[in-house]
Amino acid sequence: MLDDVQIDNGQVNYHPGQTVSERVAEAADPRTPAPTAQQTRLASGKLDRAAAAIAGDPLRQIPALAAQVGAAIGANVAANSDIVNPAVLARYAGVVTDHTGYGTDGAAQQAGNWFAAISHDLASGPRR
Repeated sequence: MLDDVQIDNGQVNYHPGQTVSERVAEAADPRTPAPTAQQTRLASGKLDRAAAAIAGDPLRQIPALAAQVGAAIGANVAANSDIVNPAVLARYAGVVTDHTGYGTDGAAQQAGNWFAAISHDLASGPRR
């Protein structure tokens, strides 16, 4: 909201600096800090000003915003076009089959035994 929405001379404009996918990936990253209280207040204030501008002149604002949002959606689709690429889909499908054999080769049992030994040692308390 703070970076992508501008209100100039009563006109609300949406010009995203990142695609929606990039924003979602950034927001999902646990290293990304939560918005500060000041950022939240600024975003709320900008949203209020944008809503007032749109309500004051909906016939001009809504078509312009719809075109800008449509362009942003088009950019997001273009940025993610590899999702429908057969080679990429085959690679993703292969990831699942490449990583399902852990239980059959004994590695999972060995790791389970190791974790069981660790938990037993921790439960026993410190050694003297």
